[in-house]
Amino acid sequence: MLSEDFGKHLMGVEDLLQKHSLLEADINVVGDRVKNVNGQADKFVEGDFPDAGGYKPCDPQVVRDRMAHLDAAYEELQQLAKDRRSKLDESRKLWQFYWDMADEDSWIKEKEQLMSSPDLGHDLTSVNLLLSKHKVWHLAFIDCLYCLS
Repeated sequence: MLSEDFGKHLMGVEDLLQKHSLLEADINVVGDRVKNVNGQADKFVEGDFPDAGGYKPCDPQVVRDRMAHLDAAYEELQQLAKDRRSKLDESRKLWQFYWDMADEDSWIKEKEQLMSSPDLGHDLTSVNLLLSKHKVWHLAFIDCLYCLS
């Protein structure tokens, strides 16, 4: 929970998120056990033991303190899990952004290479072919601009 490892790449973050989901499931199981233990402890706080002649096996305040400590520790564990989930989600967003930026950068370099080509065509057919490629590129560029805005 206190690990500062939030992934060094997108796949690493996805792996950490999957492991964290398993850990959250384990925490939920522990939560059920905490409720069960506190339910059993209530018997010692609230209960009368008439067969024992008023004898109480333990001071009720000690049991209440232990129950409160157990609840506080569980709540702290839940908060740590929530904070880590939030940081991992932010890390995933960051690495997804880097992934998308690299993809866009390679697209731009590819189109830059096409646009800087000195080939202007040798005849009418090759000029028309280059014009149609340019129109397709132009439409893709406009779509890209539209997606970014």
